[in-house]
Amino acid sequence: MNAHAASLSLPSSWVSRFAHLVPPGEVLDLACGSGRHARLFAGLGHPVLAVDRDQQALASAAGPGIVTL
Repeated sequence: MNAHAASLSLPSSWVSRFAHLVPPGEVLDLACGSGRHARLFAGLGHPVLAVDRDQQALASAAGPGIVTL
């Protein structure tokens, strides 16, 4: 995996920085791609609805606490 691809597997720094400000409840991740932000919020205890038009990306985004559409 190259450096660019590796960086896309981690949540962006600004989402990570402000994630604690999201109140409890469900999070909608539109155009979720491989689910880097969906995984962050699911890990923080939020139920997540992850939506993307790319079925392969959605398969990567699936995980505990994440519903894909």
